Amino acid sequence: MAVLIFLLSACRTPVSNLPFAQEAEFLATLPAASTWNAPSEVVRAPVGNDPVLGAAKVGAAEWAGWVEGPVKLGEALRDREPDVRSDVARRWELAEVAANYSASVLLDDRPRTVWVSAEVVAVEGGTFIATVSVAEDEQGTLVEVGVMERDGATIDASWDLDALYAVYGVEVRPGTLEVSVTQSDRFEGARELDATVGSGPDDATFRIVDLNQLTFGADLAITEDGEEWPAAIAVTVDPEVGGRADGVVFQGTAELSFDACWDAGGATQFLGGDDGVRTTGAAASCSVQ
Repeated sequence: MAVLIFLLSACRTPVSNLPFAQEAEFLATLPAASTWNAPSEVVRAPVGNDPVLGAAKVGAAEWAGWVEGPVKLGEALRDREPDVRSDVARRWELAEVAANYSASVLLDDRPRTVWVSAEVVAVEGGTFIATVSVAEDEQGTLVEVGVMERDGATIDASWDLDALYAVYGVEVRPGTLEVSVTQSDRFEGARELDATVGSGPDDATFRIVDLNQLTFGADLAITEDGEEWPAAIAVTVDPEVGGRADGVVFQGTAELSFDACWDAGGATQFLGGDDGVRTTGAAASCSVQ
């Protein structure tokens, strides 16, 4: 009897736990709120009188608006069991997901859903490639809107926001969202992210580091002529004491460097820089050095 049991056991195909052990590896390729969202310390910073901090909060909101669609779809897929699970792939055949958003570009009071089809495939070398397609309804034509490639801790992604918004019925056409993000396990939200929305002279670029650093473009009125001029700005927020920034204002053909800092309430402590930049306060008063 013991021999018979042994022979029967030997004929069975062993059940592999590998697909389940690798689940996180596949899902990590999809957009995630923790690594794609705007830096939370900038979002939560108080609204004071500092113009650079004010611009940073607007820039963070702008980024949040562009990335909300991909992030919501990525998070929705994570919350659903794949229809196909194998050693090399996860596939969602056609899933209905909620598509109500908080960003102004996608805001709609009506209940709204989209239908999503996606797959994440493991390829040679430990790389994972994900594709996401959406349709207006269950019978609608699926349109590919997102492609992501993950190699280790780095994800390179391309999202066709024009196509995605068309399915949502939104007329805004910002172009393509290109994202490169490297995640870190130091804490939740630790990352370095570089992104571009659109192409050509009207594109918008963003850089996010961890939860408190944002580099972006905005119009600032900090020159002595009182006019608004385009600027490239890098902001760091320390929620306990305030924050600081440096950047360049493009005043016609002139490039004027500037520095700024503010206190924990968002009030300006210092603003100054090259000739032509308005000076307020003293650099020595900055709480964040």
